Amino acid sequence: MIKPRVLIVDDDAQIRESLPTFLKMIMDCDVVVKSNGSDAISVLDAEEFNIIIQDLQMPGIDGFTVLNHAIARYPRIIKIVLTGLVDPAVTRKVESMGAVYVSKPPELKVLELIIQRELKAVEG
Repeated sequence: MIKPRVLIVDDDAQIRESLPTFLKMIMDCDVVVKSNGSDAISVLDAEEFNIIIQDLQMPGIDGFTVLNHAIARYPRIIKIVLTGLVDPAVTRKVESMGAVYVSKPPELKVLELIIQRELKAVEG
C-alpha cells in the first residue's frame, strides 16, 4: 500500500486539529492542513497529494474551486468533501465531480471505511 499524502482544507479549527490525529491513527500517512482555499491551491501547486478532504464553504476561494484545481492537477486524487451544507443539489454536484460527500460532523468510523474503500479502488 502506498503511503498517502493527505491535504485537509477546512476553516473549522476543530476539524483541522482532530482529523490529522485520527488519520495518522488509522493509516500511515503524511498530512498537510490548510484553513482556506487560497492556501490549499498554493500547496496543491507545490506538492503532490493522493487524498484531499475538504470543506465547501470557506472564506475567500470556495471549496468547489479548490476541488476543481485538485482534479486538474491530480486526476486520480481521492476526493472527500466534508461539509455541513445539506442540499441535494450540492450533493449531486459533489458526486458528479467524483468526490464522496460526507456531512459534518463526520462519523470517524464511516470516514475510515470511505478512505479504505477509495484507496483500494485507486490501487486495485
